[in-house]
Amino acid sequence: MALWNLSRLATALTPLFKDTETLEEALNSYEDNFWKRYYEMMGNKLGLDMVTDSDKKMISKLEEVLATVKPDMTIFYRLLINLPSFSAEGGKLFEYFKPAYYTEPSAI
Repeated sequence: MALWNLSRLATALTPLFKDTETLEEALNSYEDNFWKRYYEMMGNKLGLDMVTDSDKKMISKLEEVLATVKPDMTIFYRLLINLPSFSAEGGKLFEYFKPAYYTEPSAI
């Protein structure tokens, strides 16, 4: 959506430019810059020093789970900061994140 809005803005601004190559270059670089910054932000939230391709897959999977569970994101990420080391077996992980749930999620 943002790219579309920026495209419309660039179209409106074209009469002010003799050469629109700069506008086109900026628009063409938007998507790459967006995803680069997005993965940097998510990496920071997850405590990653750098984001690899396998991290990007993990982030996508996390997004799917969060979209399904729909937790309070602020509480979820605050809890994630202090996540203790324990096995996910026995519902300990589920119980740990329970304060972030608006409603108790069903099995994923």
